[in-house]
Amino acid sequence: MIVSTIEIADTCKIMLSDCEKAFRGQSDFSLIAEYPEEGKIHIADIKGPPDNGYGSICKVHLKEIARDQNIPVITGDLVKRDWNHVDLLIHFYEKHHFDVQINWKEQNGEIYWVDS
Repeated sequence: MIVSTIEIADTCKIMLSDCEKAFRGQSDFSLIAEYPEEGKIHIADIKGPPDNGYGSICKVHLKEIARDQNIPVITGDLVKRDWNHVDLLIHFYEKHHFDVQINWKEQNGEIYWVDS
């Protein structure tokens, strides 16, 4: 497993390659985050297959980045396209100590983590 990070301007991309096949410039999983304001990281997108632990590895890495940069807050949004697997997302974020707020009627939500 190789985890790499690219930071450009106000964006951070955490990429994971599982080393099962030759790396050809494509990661197997990625988490893209933005720095919208001082003291906050916002998860913009997560891409890759579910249920293999890649998301947990990237989430732990993101928290390490936040701590290294003295950023106490990580946020993110749940959107309508997530709704076919929202229960899995709620479980995933709660497992990683995020508060999850859901608007079931509007089919959206927010996640929020504060370093303690």
